[in-house]
Amino acid sequence: MDLFLHVRTLLVVGALVGSCVAASLLLIWAADRGKRHALAWAMSFAFAALTMILSSLRDLISPLVSVHLTNVALLLSYGFSWYGYRQFFGVARPRDLPLALAGSAVWLTLAHLSPLATDLNARVALTVVFILVYIGAIAATVVKRQDIEALPSLTLMQALLVVHAGVQLLRLSALVVAPADPTLTAPPVDSLTRLQVLEAVIFAIFAGLLQLTLIGQRAEWRFRQAAETDPLTGLANRRYFLDRVETLLRQRPAEAALIIFDIDHFKTINDNHGHLAGDAALMAFARLVEHEVRATDVLARIGGEEFALFLPGTTLREGRLVANRVRRRLRDITLDCTSQPITLSVSAGVASIADTGSAYEALYRAADSALYAAKRAGRDRVCQFDPPEPASDEPMTDDMPPSLAV
Repeated sequence: MDLFLHVRTLLVVGALVGSCVAASLLLIWAADRGKRHALAWAMSFAFAALTMILSSLRDLISPLVSVHLTNVALLLSYGFSWYGYRQFFGVARPRDLPLALAGSAVWLTLAHLSPLATDLNARVALTVVFILVYIGAIAATVVKRQDIEALPSLTLMQALLVVHAGVQLLRLSALVVAPADPTLTAPPVDSLTRLQVLEAVIFAIFAGLLQLTLIGQRAEWRFRQAAETDPLTGLANRRYFLDRVETLLRQRPAEAALIIFDIDHFKTINDNHGHLAGDAALMAFARLVEHEVRATDVLARIGGEEFALFLPGTTLREGRLVANRVRRRLRDITLDCTSQPITLSVSAGVASIADTGSAYEALYRAADSALYAAKRAGRDRVCQFDPPEPASDEPMTDDMPPSLAV
């Protein structure tokens, strides 16, 4: 066991790993100075490497350096790690940097006071408490932001933090159950210490790999978001909508409806009030429809003023009700972005796979033909697609007799 878990060897390996990770993060920051989280994480691993180097040399250097400087560097490592996560998620505040430095500053102040100055167990306990505080702060930051950015490595990071916190609690418990000689300058090298050092090195390795992976996953996630999202409204774009709906249709759902919306007289809004007013109209409509959709629905901007809403598990009548609810609520919206208030209206066409089959092209053509029927009938209305019948092949509109209208 002693040969396999040689503490000094483990510390040297950990210091080399920390130095390599710090260098990699510095290169990322140097290539893009906007990635300040990479700089913070690089400093974290640099301090971690310094901690391990000083710990490996504790028999060769003065107690002042081996005790005080080692613990200060250790707490700076955790502080900058937390600060890096705050920057990574874009939630860093001006006060966060002082908080990242506070742990080491408070420890250094208290370490010169009794009983910490003369009691090894008290110093170690204080260090562990600060480490647990920083671990908890990192975990809280990660958990709060995971729903916003679903990066796979965040789940692994949470698991790693839980394990590391568990080891720190075990270390704290050992101080209570079997305290060391308080006059020692450093904990004795026993089996528990060797396991703790091994876990610390493993934690550093995996934390570094996960942070580098997070940076790559963030870049990939943003690239995918840009490729699938309409930059003005934040809704899905035509490409994503088509891929997603075709995937759902291949599952042969029993019911599904497609609504195509078209903002009425949109060109007139642009010509008379300017493109900023047109953009405001598009965003207002997008926000309105977003409040009407379920988690399973697919909403997208598929053209200039054209939007599409796919409703799985929805009948033609239910789709028509949704479209009419959106149409009526849009009437209540007034844009005040110009000197003259702008009112909006929308036309919509609805089709169901019960009438068209599960091929997307047929479903889209049916909803599109119903949309144009709504426009021909005077706009500000919803038409549904009905299969041609010998008596009539016209789409049903809101102007039809009450027995036929929704």
